[in-house]
Amino acid sequence: MEKMIVIVAMLLNIETNEIEPKTHQFYNFQKLDHCMAFVTQNYQGLYIGLTDYLNQEGKTNMKIVEIGCAELTEEEQEKLFPTGKEISA
Repeated sequence: MEKMIVIVAMLLNIETNEIEPKTHQFYNFQKLDHCMAFVTQNYQGLYIGLTDYLNQEGKTNMKIVEIGCAELTEEEQEKLFPTGKEISA
């Protein structure tokens, strides 16, 4: 399986002070610099979209700490993107 870089938001649960990652399943990249450039250029839209998603899901106790990029392990790739369902940007 090829290397996969995805957009990841780090979310803070303000009730428990725990940090948890949330990946954006509509975008994946082969190179870290491409992902970082995308996040930099689209940060405001990604932030607003994630905020809306969290509100719709009733997760008002979750606050966005940062949005960036991370490489997924093969196991993580299989969980998020079952074979044949990958979307590349």
